[in-house]
Amino acid sequence: MDHGPAHFTAADQGYLPSQFAHSHWGDDHLNGPAIVGLVARELELRYGSADFLPTRLTVDLFKAARRVPTSVETRQVRDGRRVRTAECDVIQAGAIVARA
Repeated sequence: MDHGPAHFTAADQGYLPSQFAHSHWGDDHLNGPAIVGLVARELELRYGSADFLPTRLTVDLFKAARRVPTSVETRQVRDGRRVRTAECDVIQAGAIVARA
């Protein structure tokens, strides 16, 4: 199944932004939907389950994400019978640029 153009491609230590993640705000900036899509995918891959449906995703964009190698760090905050909560940091050049 074709999902259309990807905003990121997998790399050794994370991801590389593609041309489709480019923002019109600046030559080296990434667009917000690309960052949100990356964290949603990571959280679903790591903590998703057929028993749970996502009800909320909040993403704080701390600073402009750039067209540079990007990594993510995730952690599970709570894994209860009815509620599961996880966080994801988007990291570029050692700085957190977004948190979900």
